[in-house]
Amino acid sequence: MDTYGKCGGLDSAKRVLDYMSDRDSVSWNSVITDCTVNGMVYVALELLERMLFEESSEMLKTTDAKLRKRNPRLLQGMNLWLTLINGLLNVYRRCRDMESALKIFSEFSMKNAGSFNTMIVGYCSIGEIPCTKELFNRIELAGVKKDIISWNSMISGYVDNFMFNEALNMFRDLLMDEGIKTNYFTSGSALTACANKGSVKQGKVINAHAIARGLESNPFGGGALVEMYCKCRDLKAAQMAFDLKETQQHGML
Repeated sequence: MDTYGKCGGLDSAKRVLDYMSDRDSVSWNSVITDCTVNGMVYVALELLERMLFEESSEMLKTTDAKLRKRNPRLLQGMNLWLTLINGLLNVYRRCRDMESALKIFSEFSMKNAGSFNTMIVGYCSIGEIPCTKELFNRIELAGVKKDIISWNSMISGYVDNFMFNEALNMFRDLLMDEGIKTNYFTSGSALTACANKGSVKQGKVINAHAIARGLESNPFGGGALVEMYCKCRDLKAAQMAFDLKETQQHGML
């Protein structure tokens, strides 16, 4: 099989792989590598997907959680597969192929926050907001804890899709979650929503929260604050925010 691949006979190498009754990782890696070297990237991805399904699907679906905890090697192996699966989800997400991403996402019962976050970002990028809301609400039902990236993905997704009220409502909901702390990206996205709504009052409240959290020195949040004041035509405040941002940036050099 390796000989076929190195000689450019990839169709023959794939046929040999298909006929094998016991395909191990060496067999898969050989054909996937040869496809990549010969520029057949999408074929390589398709084969990687098949390998993930065949070698890990049953294990991820049927392995008892208590058994995983008692077997560190098994847990390490499952974490590796989960990393590979999330990587493949991210490839499809970047290619805006959410149909293929959903196929992989739905196949496996074991997921982490990264799996959900990748799907949320992907659906936001194509404007499928109902899908993102459903996924966000399903995170904890799947036994996974939401992280700050989950919240930020939803808030920025709403902003990117011009749903500014929803973004600010999500920001308020996040503040009620004592287990998660906002970061500069959270505040910057919320300030962008305020800028587009023309709501200086809300923006000042959010900026005060950012200052209390020690986030005011970040360029992303500072830029969003300047943008908000500009869009609300408060040029004096915009200039003050800009000068403060420049002073803080120079102080960090």
